[in-house]
Amino acid sequence: MTEDIFSELIKREKNNLSKKSLSIAFQSLIMGLWLNQLDEPTKFSKSESKKICIDYLKTHFPKQFSRYS
Repeated sequence: MTEDIFSELIKREKNNLSKKSLSIAFQSLIMGLWLNQLDEPTKFSKSESKKICIDYLKTHFPKQFSRYS
């Protein structure tokens, strides 16, 4: 499912990134943040975790995520 989403983002952004690599990396990021929240709930808030994910997406898809600051 995430590969399909990244495939669409890649098309819209017109870049040559690997949907499989992006999908694996993004899922790993989410799982790592989730585990950090379970282990150390005061280390990252949910809003900080969301910002980290958005920042990751902005680095690869600046046109698609330009409205997020």
